Amino acid sequence: MIPRGDGYGPFPSLAVYTQPLPAACRGAFYALESDGTVITFAARVDRLYQLNNTDFTWKNVSLPAAASSISNASPAVITYTNTFAAGDPFVFSASGTLPTGLTASTTYYVIAASLSGSAFRVSATLGGAAINTSSAGSGTHSVTSIYSILTAAAQWQWAQFGNLVFATQANVVLQVFNLQTDSAFAVCGGSPPQAAHISVLGRFLALSGLLSNPFRIQWSGLSNTTIYFDAAG
Repeated sequence: MIPRGDGYGPFPSLAVYTQPLPAACRGAFYALESDGTVITFAARVDRLYQLNNTDFTWKNVSLPAAASSISNASPAVITYTNTFAAGDPFVFSASGTLPTGLTASTTYYVIAASLSGSAFRVSATLGGAAINTSSAGSGTHSVTSIYSILTAAAQWQWAQFGNLVFATQANVVLQVFNLQTDSAFAVCGGSPPQAAHISVLGRFLALSGLLSNPFRIQWSGLSNTTIYFDAAG
């Protein structure tokens, strides 16, 4: 129920706002840029996503991981140890240039044909045709990776600290995303503990439910999220 001028009325029906995540949501968060822009993140058991504010699709912004190779072939084959499923979205990045036919930071989709735990092919649209490449490119080629799976009773936890968004779960090293510069999450610098929970306490970032000691809390340095202390100093 919601209040009205003449009393109370029914709450309006919910409507679909975004495209669906590729799998069940296991934690979501919204952050605010300095200009007030809302940036929405969500997670599944082993991947992190950012909402596109124009077409409301989800971009995989998980930590990049180096692929063993991307073939210069028709169709191109990406060699990478994975647990992808057909239809999973992901993006490429490169320290040099990607093979001709592929574009960095563009969402591609895993296709079912020839999919294995060590290699896969990609399409530009969900269920589309396999992409061909016409050069080898240069440098190290990376794809958005798959994290260690979240435990059944847990959720990804989030916090915003200035321009930084942090995502954590006990099986993964603390992940960080700079709202002003980043297109994917990265491992937080320093040696933060793996933690199930995260909070902002003034100018400190606090981590709890530690993988190494579930009953201990560690906190960052003053406005410095790359060093951490516990009760022992």
